[in-house]
Amino acid sequence: MILKQILLAVLLISFLPNSGVSAERPGKKKLTNSPASSAALLIPLAYEQLITENKTLSGHTSKILALAYSPDGKRLISGGDDKSLIAWDLQSGEQAWSIKNLPDRVTNLSFCGSGDVLALTTKGENIHLVNAATGSYITGFRAKKDVQSLACSRRGHVLAAAVDKGVVVWNLDSLNVSTTATSEKPGDSSGYFSWLKRKDDSKKNEDQTRADRAVIKTLSGGDHDVLSIAFSVNGDQLALAGKDRQVAIWDVRQWIRTKSLEGFQKEIRMLAFSPDGSRLAAVEDKQTILIWDLFGKSQLRQLPREQDDIVGLAFSADGALLVSAGKKRTAFWSSRSNRELYAISDEKNEPLAVQCSPDNTGLAIAGEDKQVHLWNLPGIISLAASGGAHGDALKTVDQERDERIKALYPQKSEFENSREYAERLRLAKSEAQALRREYAVRRSALATELEQQEEKMKRQYYPFRATGDLGRYDADRHVFHATLGGVPISIPVPQRMAQELAARRESLQFNGLLRYHDPQRGELVNGTLVDRVSGGRFPFGRQVAGVALQTESPLLQPALPVVASKRTAAPNLEIVSVTLVEPSGNNALDAGEQGSIRAVVRNSGSGSAEGVALALRAEGTTALSTTLSFVERMPVGDIGPNQSRSVDVPISAAEGVPGREIRLQIAALEAGGFDAQPVLMDFSLKALIPPDLQVARIEISDAEGKRVVAKGKESNVTLTVQNIGKGFARGVVVRLDSSDPQVKLFGESEIALGLLKPGESKRASFTMAVTQRYKGPKILPVAFQITEERSQFNIKPQLQLVLNKEAPEVRLVTVKERETAPVAAAQDDIGMVPLLAVTRRAFNDRDLALVIGIERYQNVPKSDFAYNDARSIKAYLLSLGFAERNIEFLADERATLSAIRKSVESWLPNRVKSGSRIFFYYSGHGAPDPATGEASIVPYDGDPSYLNDTGYPIKRLYEKLGAAKAAEVIVVMDSCFSGSGGRSVLAKGARPLVLMADTLVVPPGMAILASTQGSQISTSFEEKEHGVFTYYFLKAIKEGKGDIDAVYRYLKPLVEDTAKGQNVSQSPVLSTDKLEAKGRFKLLRD
Repeated sequence: MILKQILLAVLLISFLPNSGVSAERPGKKKLTNSPASSAALLIPLAYEQLITENKTLSGHTSKILALAYSPDGKRLISGGDDKSLIAWDLQSGEQAWSIKNLPDRVTNLSFCGSGDVLALTTKGENIHLVNAATGSYITGFRAKKDVQSLACSRRGHVLAAAVDKGVVVWNLDSLNVSTTATSEKPGDSSGYFSWLKRKDDSKKNEDQTRADRAVIKTLSGGDHDVLSIAFSVNGDQLALAGKDRQVAIWDVRQWIRTKSLEGFQKEIRMLAFSPDGSRLAAVEDKQTILIWDLFGKSQLRQLPREQDDIVGLAFSADGALLVSAGKKRTAFWSSRSNRELYAISDEKNEPLAVQCSPDNTGLAIAGEDKQVHLWNLPGIISLAASGGAHGDALKTVDQERDERIKALYPQKSEFENSREYAERLRLAKSEAQALRREYAVRRSALATELEQQEEKMKRQYYPFRATGDLGRYDADRHVFHATLGGVPISIPVPQRMAQELAARRESLQFNGLLRYHDPQRGELVNGTLVDRVSGGRFPFGRQVAGVALQTESPLLQPALPVVASKRTAAPNLEIVSVTLVEPSGNNALDAGEQGSIRAVVRNSGSGSAEGVALALRAEGTTALSTTLSFVERMPVGDIGPNQSRSVDVPISAAEGVPGREIRLQIAALEAGGFDAQPVLMDFSLKALIPPDLQVARIEISDAEGKRVVAKGKESNVTLTVQNIGKGFARGVVVRLDSSDPQVKLFGESEIALGLLKPGESKRASFTMAVTQRYKGPKILPVAFQITEERSQFNIKPQLQLVLNKEAPEVRLVTVKERETAPVAAAQDDIGMVPLLAVTRRAFNDRDLALVIGIERYQNVPKSDFAYNDARSIKAYLLSLGFAERNIEFLADERATLSAIRKSVESWLPNRVKSGSRIFFYYSGHGAPDPATGEASIVPYDGDPSYLNDTGYPIKRLYEKLGAAKAAEVIVVMDSCFSGSGGRSVLAKGARPLVLMADTLVVPPGMAILASTQGSQISTSFEEKEHGVFTYYFLKAIKEGKGDIDAVYRYLKPLVEDTAKGQNVSQSPVLSTDKLEAKGRFKLLRD
């Protein structure tokens, strides 16, 4: 007998082809690789071969109305019209427990919290709580009116029920719900009967009273019935809808209504959140499915209308699929496009409930035929749906963007004039740009999400089972020819077994493992032809060692991990560093801000790390999908020995986030299990701090240096925009528009300033020209607009450009009314002129000021920033109380010798009244007389070589000011007279000298604050675009220094230190009459 067995074995081996693959019987797991069949076998992803019915669960005696998977996916609960409840163990397919003879049919099922409590409703107003593990009765109560829909939150024990025209919410912890303490036997329904039947039952009354006290919120649905409610998967949001034809979204943490989705035409019967909480599917009028983007609060798409009423709606666990159950069929949709992928039709069974498993591998359908049908829904289906929908999904985002932009440009109304229409178009263009930026971010995030899904699922094998066509046998090659999904294959079979196998073609099945290749095809490995009669197995195609082929699939088949390549050494992964990268530079994520988590992963081992991915998880209660969004899994790729990889993971905060601390756990995962030790990262999430955009300055200049807009000349108009708020201004854009074709703009009409930090200012320069044909008013028809990423922070400054006049002073900018009140002005710079209360102004309409600033000269080099100095001085004088008509302002070409002489010797004395005070300011060049050393102001047309004829002597200036019969005279001089440089010039060939003018006697009632003394020079502040002395003089006023002495003591050390930083010696000096200056020469009132 033994000899016969040996001979039979030798004969069998001799008939095998040289492929190296051997037929196997059940129980044998060894597979050998076949060089001849090592090429990839790509077969079409046929949904009918992938979405296959796995098991049928029988136990109900009437139709099944409700289904619910436990959060861990190990159990499925079914409730029926037969007044029964059955818990199914999905590993064994057996009943874990059941409850019979309930008072009425089961209409709703929902697991609460982590899945320890099951909530259900029976027809009418009765709500019951059951121990999910044992089926034991916990408690029950009435909702006063019929319950239309029931939902439990996964975050804590929060139960909600749609009752009449509202939603009642209970805190189950207040009910003293315990899953361990119960008087009922497992599966015993007596508690239900005792609770319902005995009207005088004290326990029933006690439970009802406790339930009434446990109500934490009642949400109103208005005047219409609420028909459906749903919690988001993370439990942070509750959606409710019904006959009012809109969906209300509530923030469960604060119980505030955050969104309203409108635009529905008929009542809404069903709701389902996507797992990430970003989308909501709703069934309108029983036959139409609409999907909404909850972040953008806009409708993404409407699926083709079904012929029959939709009775069930569910997202797959990864959100890629949306499953709808109708009376005659169950349809599978790509949730990111309008594509229907596949449909299960069964004329004999009318589905009434559908649920997707939480582990993303299965689907349960139940209905009229009294059975629960479990279907395989392998993850490769989701991957194919996502892959095939990549273009559709991105195209949908683009279409939504285009539609929203198009809506910004409606036709001109008959009641709208051309100017109003043009203004609306300008605003629309700004909003369109903001929308494009918003959708660019959303598109990028969506593309990243889809790539992550694909990367993850490409590395997994999924069980495959199909019925192929077995063709003719090739006796010479010892193979059967067959086709699988239309793809020809060859299956090695010993010749002596071929005839018997061919006779049982109907009992053959093709099994294997399928890995995603592209949206249309999958790679089949470990393919096996199984004879279900004899149990014989005949491998074909590429066989991968180390991956077991499951001959008996469990009810929920998990994806098998990818087989890593054979290693020669182990990697050693370490997360070297993690940093928060955000545009504001404050090391926090601000409301509405988008940044990234940058992680550096190093492999210090001697082996390669394969398929590395970065995984992020928010710890504790910080996983708030509606306020903080980040990519949970970001592919890194392979990392070689002693190499590092840096990866940025996008993260963003919603506009309305509260200020709080965030903790993220960051892990680097490796395909072979060589994961890095996770690290924790703490950072701050900052609530919205509004910016406040203002115009700090407007400047005009032409090619000749003139500071006016004149006909026929090209001019540069520069706007300085400052953020005086405490929040960051993002995406700032300045726009200049002209409504007259004869006022032309050259170059860009929009200038992007980008981010403005608190207190920061930036410039926007425009080039324009007024043609000789311009016939309009002197006030030019131009308008400025400053926009920010968030439209509520846009401003429209009321600035007027006037022909042949200098740019207007900016003291207060009128802005559009907005909801967010501006914060106090930033105090760290002089650009924004302080707006003083009348009681603090030390000057009045009797006082006079002469302000001279000469930056550009006719005969000598320019004096840097002198014009800015003079303009700022004038703006501050207006704020200090001077009347505009009482300020004589001479700048550049207007500050000629004759003009200065006229202003000092005629204009001032002729206007002085009793009690008048005079303020004199000069910024520009000074020069000493080469012969006498006496100092002079250099006018615009002055010449240091002919100073006696073209300069205005300082001595004469002081004498004339002193003779003006004013109550007080304040002189401020930002100039120097040594000829050593800075703001001084010297006759050609002359040498710098010490001024004799220092010995001048100051007239009574006069204070002279000079920027320098002796042979020093007066310096400029390049960064601030002012003279150093004038900058600190103005800053002293802004700081509230009330008199000239206080100003002097404030600015002297600051000027000296700043000058030293430029390797210059500059020390201001205060000279007064014989009386003490302190308390006199007031600039501000106390």
